[in-house]
Amino acid sequence: MRWAAVPRQTVTEATLDRDNPNALQEELIQRLQNGPVQYDLVFTFAGDTDVIDNGAIPWPGERQQITAGTINITGAESQSAGACNAINFDPLVLPHGIAPSGDPILRARSAAYAESYRRRARETLLESN
Repeated sequence: MRWAAVPRQTVTEATLDRDNPNALQEELIQRLQNGPVQYDLVFTFAGDTDVIDNGAIPWPGERQQITAGTINITGAESQSAGACNAINFDPLVLPHGIAPSGDPILRARSAAYAESYRRRARETLLESN
């Protein structure tokens, strides 16, 4: 199975200031003023011949899909004050009963996210001194 968070509202590049490094964040905050920003959580099930250990290989569009739920974003706060600032989003830290695929990108992401966490922790440490 693969999953995707599919936005219910779309943003076109034409509406974003490409020179502003915070354009997406600012656009999200602006949209939240009108209510929740919603995403459908869509699961796509693999067929017998689909490659499941390489996320770069697309599956045919006719694969069975279900919308498993809705993600509602109702607010935003700064990253440094947020509850997830001290979390390492390692894709290989999984609950019992869930196993990763053999996709090598997961190990690369694990290393990249660990480095991101180290850098954020260092910034926080330096800011407090």
